[in-house]
Amino acid sequence: MFKKLKRLARRLLASTFLRRYMWFFLPKGVYVFNYHRIGDSALTDFDRDIFSCRQDVFKQHLETISQHFTLVDTRELARIAKLPKLTRKYAMVTFDDGYLDNYTLAYPAMREQNVAGVFFLPTSLISGMDIPWWDEMAFILRSNVGNSVTLPGEPDSVMLHENSIDKDIRQFIYRAKRLEDYSAQDVLEHVRQQFPDVDPKSQAAQDQLFMSWQQVKDMADGGMEIGSHTINHHILARLSEEEQRHEIADSKAIIEEELQVPVTVIAYPVGRHHCFDDLTKSIVKESGYQLGFNNEPHYNASPIDPYDINRFSVNDDDLAKVVLNTMGSS
Repeated sequence: MFKKLKRLARRLLASTFLRRYMWFFLPKGVYVFNYHRIGDSALTDFDRDIFSCRQDVFKQHLETISQHFTLVDTRELARIAKLPKLTRKYAMVTFDDGYLDNYTLAYPAMREQNVAGVFFLPTSLISGMDIPWWDEMAFILRSNVGNSVTLPGEPDSVMLHENSIDKDIRQFIYRAKRLEDYSAQDVLEHVRQQFPDVDPKSQAAQDQLFMSWQQVKDMADGGMEIGSHTINHHILARLSEEEQRHEIADSKAIIEEELQVPVTVIAYPVGRHHCFDDLTKSIVKESGYQLGFNNEPHYNASPIDPYDINRFSVNDDDLAKVVLNTMGSS
């Protein structure tokens, strides 16, 4: 009965102006807020759905987090994870994927407000010309408004409409992640074959989508922590044991070689529970990591599994809404 009342209270807060006060009533635990891109999504022809918020909104988020939580780094979180009971509300700010705006927009805002964070990098994208599958797919689809496209193994086509292209891309990428018989890379190759004349790499080179190693080093020297997001951002649970070891252990070695700092944390690509498994966690531990982060939207109450730490993926300007929309159903 008590749990039902708590869920009802959270839903009420989530739907009213009382959201501004909800921070005081959150349960004790660890709250990890995860971001991807910062900036104006309308300015890119790549995947717009991966943007978390604009820089001015991000600054507001940092103010809110600093005001209502005790900020911790990964070393402190590793200690907290061992505690039998948590008596405070802790928070951490993380970023996935290593986009350039992490350095040009997020990092200055964090330095300004004295908030340190963790940046998880897929090493193949740093200082390289590679484009992640979701960005390339979005670019190709956006370049073909008015045409239709199919998913591999499915006969029905999807028409790309100008007035709903962002929604069309979002739904197409969502489905691409969940096809049982095809990987996301298979879907991308299928899309490439349908539109062979589109060249997203030239635009990506012009825009510089991702940070360079020098920019990452600047952030590390400036107090930010750097973690692994594997090498190629593949869904680990779909890989063989050997492939998982390569993605997990070798990415750690690459970052340590480039930055000359120890890497002790990793974030699982995509990060939902179907994207990694017990083998993944075992390899992460054997490879010398102390913490592993997922993307399951919830706070962390004791006891905390150090290799399965929940994170709220920020996708709304209203940070309170991000928390309550997920916690209200728990």
